[in-house]
Amino acid sequence: MKEDAQDIPPCFVPVEKTGLFATFRTDNWWIQPLIMGSILIGFGIYTIFVLMLEHGTIGDHKGELIYYEDKGAHYISPISSPGPNAVPDYIKELWILPVSLLFIWAPLGFRATCYYGRRVYYRALFANPIAVAVDKPIKSYSGENSFPFILQNAHRYFLYLAILLAILHIYHAIESFTFGDKFGIGVGSLLLTIDALFLSLYVCSCHSLRNLMGGNIDCLSCANYIKKKGTSWVSYLNQFHGTYFWISLISIMLADFYIRIYLGMWGNPEIFLLEP
Repeated sequence: MKEDAQDIPPCFVPVEKTGLFATFRTDNWWIQPLIMGSILIGFGIYTIFVLMLEHGTIGDHKGELIYYEDKGAHYISPISSPGPNAVPDYIKELWILPVSLLFIWAPLGFRATCYYGRRVYYRALFANPIAVAVDKPIKSYSGENSFPFILQNAHRYFLYLAILLAILHIYHAIESFTFGDKFGIGVGSLLLTIDALFLSLYVCSCHSLRNLMGGNIDCLSCANYIKKKGTSWVSYLNQFHGTYFWISLISIMLADFYIRIYLGMWGNPEIFLLEP
């Protein structure tokens, strides 16, 4: 060591800080996981609430509030899509739980196994880790090789169901502009259209879809020209996958609340932007 370096006083910087969520960060690192966690919990609570409404556990609306057809409107509460009418009567007679449970596992499974979705709830709900350079309560991590996390590998299969679901939501959005036998535009029409649009963008920006379009080749540079061109639009949308995740999650809640609660349960009249 040089002689002049010996005159520099030692720097006493602690290398570890103990305690729950211990960190040396001075910024408001907790705001993002708090907001994300609150939205996820809110969506979960609302979904359980509408299932209890459908089952008749809350109120006397068993089997109701899913379709809104006042003044000839063709609205369906999007969380219950494609709706009980898509289920044969003999199955509904045997099924004692809310009929929507026959469908809702597919979109929930797609979101729960989504690569971006995992990042969100691992941080916001499991705090593993809750933020960069912040201590986590769960010290051990063995990857996604054991139950239940090994089920995350089913994401590519949930993708096929999500594609069908997006097509159904597009169909419901188109149908919502029909009032009786005339064309019309209501607030419900706009909300269902926004829901279908961002759900489709969320599905089309999926990492597994990009892999599927590329011929299941993990190395994109190894693919031929046709496969590269085929994945280019998915790769472009993939940049905004997280944005579509949140907008589609919030838009489906807003559309469902407006149709199921505001129009159906509360009995408010629809606000038409264009009278049919």
